[in-house]
Amino acid sequence: MAAKIQVKTSKSLTGHTSSVFALSKTGDNGFFSAGGDGMVVRWPEDGSDGLLFARIPDNVYSLHFSENLNCLFAGTRNGDLFQIDNNGHVRRIQAHAQGLFTITEMDDKIITTGGDGRLILWNKSMDVEKVVHISDKSTRGLLWAEGFWWVGSSDYTIRKYSADFDLISIHEGHDGSVFSIARLPDGRIISGGRDAILRVWDTEGNLIDSIAAHLLHIHDIQLSPNAQLLATASMDKTIKIWDTHSLELLKVLDNSKMDFHSSSVNKLLWLNDEVIISAGDDRKILRIEITA
Repeated sequence: MAAKIQVKTSKSLTGHTSSVFALSKTGDNGFFSAGGDGMVVRWPEDGSDGLLFARIPDNVYSLHFSENLNCLFAGTRNGDLFQIDNNGHVRRIQAHAQGLFTITEMDDKIITTGGDGRLILWNKSMDVEKVVHISDKSTRGLLWAEGFWWVGSSDYTIRKYSADFDLISIHEGHDGSVFSIARLPDGRIISGGRDAILRVWDTEGNLIDSIAAHLLHIHDIQLSPNAQLLATASMDKTIKIWDTHSLELLKVLDNSKMDFHSSSVNKLLWLNDEVIISAGDDRKILRIEITA
């Protein structure tokens, strides 16, 4: 039996004028947010007033702060990649033919996936080094774990690739688009998406468990830094907190008992083991404290 946890909303952050889709850490324990209004806002760790960092001429679907390159990347609805330096200067890079949903980093490479079903590897000068055709459908979930890449798509599958993106296997099990993938402490892979069910896979990609987790789409899955807690965000207006070892449900966060989101929860970000940030369609960003 996992330990009980206590949860409270310590701050409700407002300022965005449209849905908030993306969050990323800064290099100083704060975080960035962005969404349908094109505003990229920088917030301090304590959740005090945010400052406008940059304006992007499109809906922002993804963010990633690169400590290695000392800049922020933003992916948009039209598939463009924007590189933003510490002074807020913006460089637009043509990337995907449709929405740019995922930005991550591996060594000195930036990796993006998008609605065109492609995965692109970029060098530190932001020149294209490799393009991988993943699917004819949108590609969103992306995970590096134990020397392999796991990629989720809107064709209802998860694909396993080598470090060089050679296809190893294709895994079926979801009944809808796969939006997010994470690695559990024991090496198992967990995924979620449009079917609202958490699917658990072994290291070979065999489906070993299915958990009816939410009523509507699972938009995001994030592990706490100490890998003890797993948080899932959903279109059903809730966040659920799970024990990462047993996958026991520990807490349901909704607006019935606390100051919470009134519409879809789109993105999560753990600032540390006791603070998680959430962003939603209600234009709010919540700073949530979790204690044992």
